[in-house]
Amino acid sequence: LVSLWPKNRLPEEATLTARAFATGFLISLACFTVYTSVPVAGTISLFALIRMNRTSERVAFVLAFVPLFLTLGIYNWVCFDNSFTLSYSPSVLSTAEFAGDHSRGFFGISFPNPIWVSLLLFSPARGLFFQMPFYLLAVPGLWMLFKGKTALPSLNDLSLEAKIIALSIVANVLFVGSFRGWDGGWSFGPRYLSSLLPIMMLPVAVAFTPRIFAFLLFIAVCQIGPAVMVFPHTPETFWNPLVENILPLYQAGYFSENLGTWIGIQGVKSLIPIFVITAAFCLRLRSLLSSSHDHTLKARSELSWLSKWNFLCAVMGISIILTLAFLKTPESSLNHQLMARVAIDGYNETHVDELQQFAKSEFEKSE
Repeated sequence: LVSLWPKNRLPEEATLTARAFATGFLISLACFTVYTSVPVAGTISLFALIRMNRTSERVAFVLAFVPLFLTLGIYNWVCFDNSFTLSYSPSVLSTAEFAGDHSRGFFGISFPNPIWVSLLLFSPARGLFFQMPFYLLAVPGLWMLFKGKTALPSLNDLSLEAKIIALSIVANVLFVGSFRGWDGGWSFGPRYLSSLLPIMMLPVAVAFTPRIFAFLLFIAVCQIGPAVMVFPHTPETFWNPLVENILPLYQAGYFSENLGTWIGIQGVKSLIPIFVITAAFCLRLRSLLSSSHDHTLKARSELSWLSKWNFLCAVMGISIILTLAFLKTPESSLNHQLMARVAIDGYNETHVDELQQFAKSEFEKSE
């Protein structure tokens, strides 16, 4: 997302070549930092190259990739004695299971698996639209950008950007859905789709409708919030990790490190600083939204189909609540062992007696 800034926001006095180099460097930084951002970085690179009119710009853009890729080669040489051996190469992975998975296809990537793609988007454990359903608004938002029918005239000339965003979404989802480790291991949510989240917010904002957005955001906060505050590293063996993994750990007194614990506050009270910061942010956001509410609402009222999409989003939200209430993972001794392991780790850090008792109970259930 930041890589778009030099191309479009640097002062006019900045040379075109310098702006192209800055754009390329930031895109290469994304690839250097997180390999799964490559599909998004690739589409943004396409966007940048299309917008460049001079050969010198394109050369500067390509050369900007050299410093970090040389750094990566040196890093690989130091770690693996080969500049072209990546950390995902089967030969350097620590377990036979991971090495076997990554030896199939290209570093574990083959063809998109429809089941994996579906779980990436709609499962309670890893689903983007399940855990953050307000991103469903990106669908009508992209259509409005394509057609130039947004509430703000300044956004009606972003059809190319909309195509790039849509291409990024499709490419990233299919890319991760082709990877044998699509679930990201111990994590809550679609870990490998995180690079999509910033660019999807533009179409979400375009299709923003206060009531439906607030409803879907509330559902997201009720899932992501506990995961962040309690335990964001849920094992992939849980079908419904919020209910079956996170909430039981919360009841036993398990909390992630947070701003409160850093200043010496323990337990539930450690969440007070983040709640205060969040409340202040929400109040500020409310004032910003109220100032633009009237004219955007009038513009959207002319799109009758948008209300139908919002109705589908509301149905999706209700379905999410029902799924969280009733979906259960089949009884498994492994899951009880994993819960006990997490609780023991938490007890060793915090010495909360309830965690020790919880771990003992889970060990007994696993036998």
